[in-house]
Amino acid sequence: SNLGDVDRFWRARFNRLSSEAKSILAFIGTGDAPVSISQLTELTGLGEEVDVSVFELVRQRLVNDDATGKECITVVHDRIAQGLIENLDPNELHQAHLSWAALLSKENRPRDFAGRIAGHYYAANKDGSALPFAIMAADNADRAFAKSEAGEWHERVLQQVAGDARDKHLRDAARCFHEADLPDKASGYYLILADEARDTRERYSFQIIAIQLLVRCGQMEQARPLFANLVNELGIEIHQHGSDSTLEHRQNLTRLAAKLSVVKSCDIESAIRSGPQLTSPASTADASDLIANCAMDFCSEISRPMAMLDFRSTMQLVLHGSELALRHGNPVDKIHFGTMASTWTALLSGRDREVCDQSLQTLRKQLAKL
Repeated sequence: SNLGDVDRFWRARFNRLSSEAKSILAFIGTGDAPVSISQLTELTGLGEEVDVSVFELVRQRLVNDDATGKECITVVHDRIAQGLIENLDPNELHQAHLSWAALLSKENRPRDFAGRIAGHYYAANKDGSALPFAIMAADNADRAFAKSEAGEWHERVLQQVAGDARDKHLRDAARCFHEADLPDKASGYYLILADEARDTRERYSFQIIAIQLLVRCGQMEQARPLFANLVNELGIEIHQHGSDSTLEHRQNLTRLAAKLSVVKSCDIESAIRSGPQLTSPASTADASDLIANCAMDFCSEISRPMAMLDFRSTMQLVLHGSELALRHGNPVDKIHFGTMASTWTALLSGRDREVCDQSLQTLRKQLAKL
């Protein structure tokens, strides 16, 4: 095979190297980035022998050297670097990683090398030394909008911290994977947050996000039991009926859309100025209002991804959310669910032009208030 040829290639040439060149190759292979002559000189203590040994490695076609004087030396093939690392003595490998970590830590900008430093400490089984740099690397990646990388660093940190620090990195891991559009990974962390949440509103919020993400990425087998449990907790009735019930639902949605459109503009402006009250502790809110607000959130957030997968359940979520908005919602809730009800009325009307026109008029009335 081609990989077998590569292995035979580098092993034959590696065996012909001097001991100095072999030791330098170990540092190049574990560097995790292009390296410079000055770095290799400091790491090995070989002085001017480094230039000679690097030339030997280039001649044997084991490394590339652009000869720019900066970080320009790399192993010619990832397979060679992997094979070299696999065949190094564990103590020699750990020492190479520790030497790299120490060297990079002395640089003028250690924060810029935080990810590499943490990686070297982890590779040397020095998790305690790696921790502050892993935290720094997570922050760097987050600031650079490398959300997937940031989430992976938060994952790593989670294994080493407890208490408030663990809660922070758990939330950050969920957020970063969510923002990286990795719904499968993000949902797992939101479910952990839901299990550990002390505040009822926050627990429901995390569960809703997790279910939404699972539905989005097609993990319906995992989403269905979570969906059923939360529907039961929030008192939402979902039934599978025939076409007669669809007509009834359409009529109810038309009725609700008309009622929800009756909102005063001054009430909307007041609600927008005061802002949404989404973080009120459960102890200061009426239990029934809390459940109603969480149920509205559930109906709104889950109906979007579920529309393509379970039409009847989605229709009933919109209907239930609209009923709750009419009874418990603020003006913004009423506008939101009124718009949803109008849209679904038009969707369910088929070729009934009169219903479509009525729905469109109601929708325009709703949007004119915003």
